[in-house]
Amino acid sequence: ASLGFEEILFTTLSADTLNERTVAACASLAEALKKTAPRLLVGFAVEYAAFTDAERAPMLEKLAACTDILAVDLGDIPADEKDSAAFARTRAASLYGSIAYYPLRILVRGTEADASAQLRALQDAGIPAVQILG
Repeated sequence: ASLGFEEILFTTLSADTLNERTVAACASLAEALKKTAPRLLVGFAVEYAAFTDAERAPMLEKLAACTDILAVDLGDIPADEKDSAAFARTRAASLYGSIAYYPLRILVRGTEADASAQLRALQDAGIPAVQILG
């Protein structure tokens, strides 16, 4: 915050580590940062698999309650995937309810060309909160 940043996003929590202990640690970290910089927005990104596992829903709820930003990391584009935009669009479409509910930011990754293609595809699909993970 002293450097002028308005938000910080910690990446990426895996579905396997998303439990009570991890959420409590995230909440403590967010609280400590808020004490130091009250206007700083604190967020956490969670891998795509956590949002497709119904058993993780209670942990996602708790994490969303203790943070300013919740994001989903769509993950690495598989080597055999030829269309990164279609990959991102398909994954985001499968989470459409979660995107609106939380509201989620979508993290995309890949080469500059792939990330740009994914960004355009998601924005065209009506998902405005997209962030490129470099």
